[in-house]
Amino acid sequence: MEIRPLKKEEYTDCVHLLNQAFEEKYITLEQLEKEFLKNTLFYGAFEKLELIGCVGLLQKSEESYKIVRLAVHPNYQHKGYGEKLIAHAENMAILNGGNKISLGFLVPNESLKNWYLNLGYQIEKIKKYKNSEQSICFAKKELPKTPPYKGLNKRVPCCSQCGFPEKICICKIHPKLATGNKFVIIMHPEEIGRVTNTGRLIKNAFPNNTEVFYWHRTTVSPKLKKTLKNNDYHKILVFPPDREEYGHRAVSRDLVKEIRKDKNIMFIILDGTWKEARKILKKSSYLEDIQMLHLDIDFKTEYYLRRNKDLGHICTAEVAIELLKLVGEIETAHELHKYFQSFLLRYDQGRRM
Repeated sequence: MEIRPLKKEEYTDCVHLLNQAFEEKYITLEQLEKEFLKNTLFYGAFEKLELIGCVGLLQKSEESYKIVRLAVHPNYQHKGYGEKLIAHAENMAILNGGNKISLGFLVPNESLKNWYLNLGYQIEKIKKYKNSEQSICFAKKELPKTPPYKGLNKRVPCCSQCGFPEKICICKIHPKLATGNKFVIIMHPEEIGRVTNTGRLIKNAFPNNTEVFYWHRTTVSPKLKKTLKNNDYHKILVFPPDREEYGHRAVSRDLVKEIRKDKNIMFIILDGTWKEARKILKKSSYLEDIQMLHLDIDFKTEYYLRRNKDLGHICTAEVAIELLKLVGEIETAHELHKYFQSFLLRYDQGRRM
């Protein structure tokens, strides 16, 4: 099963699904299109290209989200798809800076109420409809700071916060580092929950100097917009200006050193595979005017958890290490490097347990 943002041409299928799931004229295409325009993100669950479920995520405030329009096709209900859609919506809220999430459902419906309770939701209030036997139950849930990670090894208990076996959990070895600069990580959705992801190491090591944002093809997190408008930092996008249209935005390593003498730098890092990072750059107009730095690496990556080991292709954590070296924070870079090496070692140990 794949869960991804719905495309405009799939809205009609979504309406059909919602009306089938609720066995009534639940929503029209016009209503759904209006909700798309009201700061609501819609995601679809697909099995072999067939839309079998959907969920909407409405942003109520900078840190508060609401789950709406949750539905699973009748042929696929009671098979775990609803829970996966809820988990996906929660992860999207977390990665967009949310710390709480809410939802509503019709009662009386004890089985649905117990289902939400088992997922960690708490009943907030129940409001009765006028001239009806039904009421709507409102529930809420506090969200963790980071999405849960899938276990690295199914044979042993694993930490939900990092995905590593509990005996060698990397949550226990976060270094306490600081820098005058800032890291802004824009994460491709495919990186969510990947135990192999190293962008999270930067956030773990520099909690006060790092912000992580989930990339969405059609919308931009208001918090990301606000961060990119912060003029306390000189903004640099870490990506090679390897096309003609990027040429005027290029900055050299030597120029970065000069900039750092006068102002702290906000390093914007695109977290994903090479192909995913290029897609983020191409589809994100808010990055168009930011200067671009090519690190021009001449060594092979230490990162062996994915296939690409070409010269100059390094992982996200290694990018941060090289940036720290570039601005003269050698000791801090060394500490982050040790943490990265511990991550690789424990990954290997965890696979073998």
